[in-house]
Formats: sequence, C-alpha cells, structure tokens
Amino acid sequence: MYAIEVCKPSPPDLIQLQDQEAIDMEDSLTRFCTSNLTCQMCEIGLNRFVQSWNAHRIPGKGIPDQLAGTGTPRKITTDLLPDATVAADMYDRDMGSSLTRISSFGSDPFCLRQTK
Repeated sequence: MYAIEVCKPSPPDLIQLQDQEAIDMEDSLTRFCTSNLTCQMCEIGLNRFVQSWNAHRIPGKGIPDQLAGTGTPRKITTDLLPDATVAADMYDRDMGSSLTRISSFGSDPFCLRQTK
C-alpha cells in the first residue's frame, strides 16, 4: 500500500495557518477561497499521480499508457453508461440506501439566498 500526498496545502497546514491566525476559517469568503484553492491543488496532485501511475512499469505486463495505446478489446457504447442522476437512482434502488444529492461543501458565499 502506498501513502501518497497529492494535496498541498494539507489539512495540518491549514490548521497551522488557522492557529497562527493567518486565516480566519469563520469568515465565509476565506472558507470558500480556501476550499476552492484546496480542491484545485488536489486536482493538480491527482492528475500528476495518475500520469505517473500510467507511465510506470508493471512487471510482466508493461506500461499502462503503452498498453492502452492499442485500445481496449471491446468498447462500451454510451447507451450502456447512465448519466449521474440515473446512476444515483439505480444505486438507491439496488442498494436500498440514499445518496446525498446536494452538498453544502464549498458552496458559493456570493450566491444570493433568493436564487437557491
């Protein structure tokens, strides 16, 4: 198992900034900006990780990027892949549980309450 840090600033970094009173996480604008920046940084880190993973050699198999270059043995047509709403409905139906469809995480503090 690999432990890979793909995101900077990491939660301990953010806690340290808050402890040093460099950022005020009680302020909705600061919270939004911090959330937005952290999400973007995580996306960059994840993309780098995926590129590295796909370029590494798997003993006895090859390199994923080179293996994928020849294409997959069988293509999946788009009509077999449901969109997100349909997939969530299928999950609810088949698994007998519910998903949180709307999240307040990283919500835009500038969005007017009347428009919600």
